[in-house]
Amino acid sequence: TLDHPVELNQHKCLVYKGFEGPNRWLVRKPNEEWVHYPITPLLSSNNAESLMTAALHGMGIVLFPDWLIGEALKQDHLIKLLPEYEVAIKSHPQHIAAIYPNVRHPPLNIRVVIDYFAEIYGER
Repeated sequence: TLDHPVELNQHKCLVYKGFEGPNRWLVRKPNEEWVHYPITPLLSSNNAESLMTAALHGMGIVLFPDWLIGEALKQDHLIKLLPEYEVAIKSHPQHIAAIYPNVRHPPLNIRVVIDYFAEIYGER
């Protein structure tokens, strides 16, 4: 467990590395400024599944979105660290957009997908 985010660099961290490079781990208390805590990864990969497998086998700490690790958290396969903090890889909100033809009544399959995302991620 961790008492403070500064301790992250003393732990084995598993970092996703995309086309923009390794994800930065940003941490803050609610309604405060984001702070970047530099870490030296034990393992970095552009494959989230391999990092998830490593975390599930006790190799280290991952920073992934709730939708990716939510089931593992519910089943106590992973534990949430620093619950009093918010964590992110970007300091600004990310958005999901549904782009479809502008018609008065979108097809049912499009409407179902939009409704699903609104239910899972919130309203516009």
